[in-house]
Amino acid sequence: MLCCMARPKLALELSSEQRSELNRLVKAPSTPQKMVLRARIGLLAAEGKDNDEIAAELGTSRVTVGLWRQRITGFGSGGIGGSPSPWKASVRGSDSDSNRPYRSGTASQRKGSLELP
Repeated sequence: MLCCMARPKLALELSSEQRSELNRLVKAPSTPQKMVLRARIGLLAAEGKDNDEIAAELGTSRVTVGLWRQRITGFGSGGIGGSPSPWKASVRGSDSDSNRPYRSGTASQRKGSLELP
């Protein structure tokens, strides 16, 4: 019955340095909470827990756990950093006028200029 079987979890092995770094992030009072969550996901995944167990323990979704397990597996403890995701396009400043083509005149002037005589 394949419809109900979960994919096998990605194996996550951390070096002692990576584990120390993640523990340091979890314990440091100045660490942003989103990074603490990511570090906890990495530590619990390295203990062999599956995504459902980690999600229940941390009060987050299994999709979030799967995303960060994959990211940490691929990039190590550096994968939880604040750097932007390499697969997401930047949306910063997408609403600013600087990203729009320059238009001179008012809307009524532009509309009038499009009409044929």
